[in-house]
Amino acid sequence: MLIEKVGLRAQTPDRLPILGPVFDPREFRKIYKEIDLPKNRNKKFPNLKTIQGLYVFGGLGSRGILSSFLGSEIMASLILGEPVPVESSVLEYLHPARFLYRKVRK
Repeated sequence: MLIEKVGLRAQTPDRLPILGPVFDPREFRKIYKEIDLPKNRNKKFPNLKTIQGLYVFGGLGSRGILSSFLGSEIMASLILGEPVPVESSVLEYLHPARFLYRKVRK
């Protein structure tokens, strides 16, 4: 008897989960298309508009069980508007817009 098994894990290119509010990619490109130009180095850009009440937490890869606990705490804090249990730099590393931001900067 032959038994085969296949397993798949959703993982991001940088191997960090995606966690945060969902945004409109077209709005992102419109606002931030010139963010990396030298003339805009000190320019203040408006905050990214998100889709109210819609959040994402995924791309956990092989560390899903371990990172799900802290990720759930972060997600609950974001939804409830409470202080987040991590530094703001951690939220930037996990933000769903990070891939578009990197693409715009290239």
